[in-house]
Amino acid sequence: MATIDLEDSSIHYKVQNQSASETIIFLHGVGLDHSEFNYVLPYFQNFKLVSYDIRWHGLSKGCFYANDEENWQALINDFITLIEQEKITNFHLVTHGIGSQLAVELISREFINPHSFTVLSTPFYYPQKVAEEGIKFRMEKIKGMTGRELGEWMIPQILETDNPDKHELVKSSFEKIDMDLYMDIFMLHARAISLEKLKKIKVPTLLLNGEFDVNYPVEINTLSANYLPDVRSKIIVGASNMVHIDQPKETAIIIEEFIQNHRYQKREKKVMPDFPYLSLLRQELQEKELLVRIDFLTVFEMRVNERVIQGKWNQRKAKELMAYLGYYGRTTKDVIYEALWPNASTSSAQNSLRVTLHHVRTLLKEAGIEDIIHADTQYVWLDEGIDIRCDVIEALNGQRTIPTNHLFSDMPVDWIMEIQYELEKRFDLV
Repeated sequence: MATIDLEDSSIHYKVQNQSASETIIFLHGVGLDHSEFNYVLPYFQNFKLVSYDIRWHGLSKGCFYANDEENWQALINDFITLIEQEKITNFHLVTHGIGSQLAVELISREFINPHSFTVLSTPFYYPQKVAEEGIKFRMEKIKGMTGRELGEWMIPQILETDNPDKHELVKSSFEKIDMDLYMDIFMLHARAISLEKLKKIKVPTLLLNGEFDVNYPVEINTLSANYLPDVRSKIIVGASNMVHIDQPKETAIIIEEFIQNHRYQKREKKVMPDFPYLSLLRQELQEKELLVRIDFLTVFEMRVNERVIQGKWNQRKAKELMAYLGYYGRTTKDVIYEALWPNASTSSAQNSLRVTLHHVRTLLKEAGIEDIIHADTQYVWLDEGIDIRCDVIEALNGQRTIPTNHLFSDMPVDWIMEIQYELEKRFDLV
């Protein structure tokens, strides 16, 4: 393998079919390396094929930073340096796992504009509650494992085939991963997932999924298709997560066909008949696809599916309640009383919360959004079935640049000042 040495990394890569006129770049998943594409590459004889071990994987080494954004910048820099070294200007992408998220970062930030983008069994949405349970389960299960043992544990989850050579390839890849870094890399990928980024991807995109993928069923991956402007999706029969190992020939045929026809004309959507049950269906689907942003790092703003929710947010502590729930999630009423009405009596705070809830629900209803904020005798929470993002959480995770001016200028209250102190302490802003 060839090597590129950078200040903070050493990247090992491989180029095949140098003389071919078209190029495909392959990006692998977390814990794996470039060899995960070994079974599918022989079917792309008409293309120049570039694959490499992403930093922290395989033979590649690199600094892992404490800040998510620095890590993504490093991964982006590795990729850009590689294509500049090989003088690659026009190419297609075929990606899996964190390789798919790296492609999303590259494309959505306008570093690259590939001719096409193929995503192998990688969701860009996962219900938060399920994701948290899945991460907790994985962390417990892999504790004390070697990389090879991790690969062996993963095989039933990602491969349908019983072929021992294919199993060995996966175990051999995982054997090279630094187990002290594995979950950090996994979490780096998980925290970066965002349906919003997909809307910026204008290149023709193909989503391929295996019918037997236990972790990422077809229904999860289908949701991503609703956010990609130019997309096709297909299911690979007889395959689990690693479709390119389970069914390499069929996978290659579908990808090459997509590449050859990637400038297809999208079919115009038909107007749906005005049947009562179809309007209910549309409503149900819309509810399942809500993407809510509650931002207050500088000024408060709430968006639902990219649409700003206007209204009298400055009245009755409406924006403060939404900011609190967007940041802390499900919270007891007693804690909310103390945070929003610290000097009020319990009965007064109870009444104030009822008024605020009514006002918030009215604002949302006027915007055509209902049933996303809930309360019972003990708790207040936002619907757990929707995807909720918050710029303050992203800033704390290192996914967003912290502004030097106007930090939390919209709501200078005690509970927000505590978050500001945490931000300033964590990132040495004081």
